[in-house]
Amino acid sequence: MSSVLWISVAIAVVLLLALAVGLLLARRRRISIVEKPDQQVEAPPAPRRYQAGGSISFSSGGGDPPAPPQAAAPPQAPAPPQAPAPPQAPA
Repeated sequence: MSSVLWISVAIAVVLLLALAVGLLLARRRRISIVEKPDQQVEAPPAPRRYQAGGSISFSSGGGDPPAPPQAAAPPQAPAPPQAPAPPQAPA
C-alpha cells in the first residue's frame, strides 16, 4: 500500500473517533426538562436565623452645632463707562 492510502485511512479513523466522542459528550451534556424518577431531590438546607452578637451604642456629639459657612462677598460690578465729553467749539 502506498503512503497516501495509509494517511487517508488514518485521517478517516481520527475523524470517526472525533465524531463518536463529540456525540457521546453531547448526550451527556444535554439538559432534560423532565425529572428522572430514580433521582431524589434533596431539600434545601434550613435557613439560619441571624442573631446579632453585640449591642448598638450611640455616642453623643460634640455639643455645639457647627457654624454655618460664611457667605462669600458679592462680586463688585465694574464702574459704568464715562460718557464722552461733548466737543468744544474753537475759540
